[in-house]
Amino acid sequence: MAVGVDGFQRVCDRLILNIPPWTSAELEQLEGRLNRQGQIHDTLTIFMPVTYGLDDGERWSWDEGRLARLQNKQTVADAAVDGVMPEGQLRNESQAFRDLRRWMERLKTGEQKSVIRPKIFVPLPDVNPIDVQRRNVHYGDFSRMNARWSNSYSHTTYQRLQGNPEEWMQYHTLYQEARRTWSVIPYEEAIKWLQKRSGLVVGDFGCGEALIAKALTSKHTIHSFDFIAINDGVIECDMARVPLEDNCLDVAMFNLSLMGLNMADYIREAARTLKLDGQLWIYEVTSRIKDLQGFIKGIELAGFRIIENIEVWKFQYIRAIKSEEVELSQIKVQL
Repeated sequence: MAVGVDGFQRVCDRLILNIPPWTSAELEQLEGRLNRQGQIHDTLTIFMPVTYGLDDGERWSWDEGRLARLQNKQTVADAAVDGVMPEGQLRNESQAFRDLRRWMERLKTGEQKSVIRPKIFVPLPDVNPIDVQRRNVHYGDFSRMNARWSNSYSHTTYQRLQGNPEEWMQYHTLYQEARRTWSVIPYEEAIKWLQKRSGLVVGDFGCGEALIAKALTSKHTIHSFDFIAINDGVIECDMARVPLEDNCLDVAMFNLSLMGLNMADYIREAARTLKLDGQLWIYEVTSRIKDLQGFIKGIELAGFRIIENIEVWKFQYIRAIKSEEVELSQIKVQL
């Protein structure tokens, strides 16, 4: 609630963060939602719950480490570029020696501490008919999976897929099969358009197999986002809130990825992250857009000027330019 909603400054003086932000800039942005013109209280209090654990009797906390970085406003880049060492975040000599001794002991005994993530791959194998049948029964066909994702909030879908990445892999396996018969494939159209240009900063929202980045990394800077990361170049997140600074993108692309009951949040993120004169690119199944004129009007009210709005095969192709900054809370778009 702290992002994109105006009016809190007139009623609130406390901000509670479920998790620490990643950067001091993000914390300042959150604080700025309350500590801004119209704030009627004399003080502003920020609560940041911190968890910790004990490792062989020694306190360890990921949250405290992140909080220290926020408080000192130091980053790895500060150290690498300016030679400024982060204050209060380094192990002292005795701590470092103790860590080294424990590490050597673990090497001798063969003890390992590791986090194992499931391997993400598309398509899923079809060599075992029983497993294929199980997936088809459990998840349904491509239309059913589309309906489930479209009729859920993005944070719900994100949490569910994080707990069961197989559903994401099954969806994209069926997506691969479906597009074999398509006359127009949106991500391929995006690649063709981008190949004629160079040096752009592109946000690929709902990148799937990250094929745009695979084809164009040498020509552009591609930020790929999806609920599940197929490789290390993809950022796993709820696309209603991506880890990008304001006004940093030249192009924001949604190729069949405006899925979810809170689809307007995706457009808000595009409006937030795009530079002025940056371009919004949308391919959507025409039959999903119940009120095309209302959808276009919503995009325009979000600060965009429509450049193209045409039907291409069974898809609606919309390209728009961000022509003005609009208060994010005012953006209301629906299919």
